[in-house]
Amino acid sequence: MAKLMRSALNEKERQHYELAIVQVASMLQASENLVPMALDPAVADSPIGRANRRQLREPYELSRLLLYSVEDHLRTVLALLETQTLPTFALYSLLRPAAEAAVRMAYLLEAGIDETQRLARGLNVRLENLIQQNKVVADHAMLTERLANLERRATANGIDTLRDRRDRVDGFGEREPQETDLFAEYLGEGELIYRYLSGHIHSMAWVQISREGAVPTDEPGVSSMPMVLNVEVFANVLTIVLGRHEKNVVRLLQSGGYPREVWVQAMTTAVAAARARVAAMNRGDPAPEDPPNSGGPR
Repeated sequence: MAKLMRSALNEKERQHYELAIVQVASMLQASENLVPMALDPAVADSPIGRANRRQLREPYELSRLLLYSVEDHLRTVLALLETQTLPTFALYSLLRPAAEAAVRMAYLLEAGIDETQRLARGLNVRLENLIQQNKVVADHAMLTERLANLERRATANGIDTLRDRRDRVDGFGEREPQETDLFAEYLGEGELIYRYLSGHIHSMAWVQISREGAVPTDEPGVSSMPMVLNVEVFANVLTIVLGRHEKNVVRLLQSGGYPREVWVQAMTTAVAAARARVAAMNRGDPAPEDPPNSGGPR
């Protein structure tokens, strides 16, 4: 069976399924209602406001782009969940890039660093983007020019330029951590989640089938494996990714000059709306239309 119908879920699975919808829908709604209004423009004397005036906006603008990426993938997850016919593995391929964007956003917005370190991290993310872009469309002259610009930005702000053994630019202030390190640092059960999501991206059998789910057949030594989504496992992984994303949104809002309480209030309203959405779905009512998405980067 390639897909799992909602009607086939047992009570425990149904609870996890409906909670997943409530969590994603409320997170998206609260963010869309609040973030654009709060940051366009940010409070003048907030960290973002000061960074904007000094033309040092990289970490915050990159964070907003990452936020948009997280929520673009989550919005697609929500759309699939609300079809009430669940794919077997494909939802994980949406969670992996969402999680990657979330941990990189956490790296940029970390509370325990000063604004010089934050700018250095922004320059590191830009550096990695330039290197990856050049691997797709090689343009040595453009790469050299843009790297020189990053070096000038770093020097002007008292940030060291790091180089590798071949004298190539290798980082600013610090070297950007590997993805596994970012997951371990910023996501609960981080490296395990990274490996599990990677297994799905690469269609590895160890994440697709399990001995616990095997059903014996009439042929000795041969079992069959129902190809259906494990709703509970997916919901648990989703909750972890959403938890990281929520922390990031709160941190971004605080950097824009808004207290956490503003987010709490927005989420209270959004959760109530999401629960009503699920109740309407259970009654068979048409899904309410979402508001236009205005949370993208400027």
